[in-house]
Amino acid sequence: MWCLLGYKEEGKLRMAGAWSTVTGGMFIFSGTEADIHEFTAADPYFQAKLVSSHSIKEWNGHGRYASSGEQKTNVRVHNSY
Repeated sequence: MWCLLGYKEEGKLRMAGAWSTVTGGMFIFSGTEADIHEFTAADPYFQAKLVSSHSIKEWNGHGRYASSGEQKTNVRVHNSY
């Protein structure tokens, strides 16, 4: 869990998990796009070139994982190893 806990403690990472098909996963960030680029630069899976593709998209965060008044949350989705 190299730096996931740090991002979680700082409030930049809301949640993360693998797809049920184990072909990748999704990370939901509340930080900036720069935070996501910093995260991917430090991610051991990216460093080892185990991530074949990824994208950053905005999500209209409603419900349990959205902060009060927050409309957009960055989402990082990456596909498999």
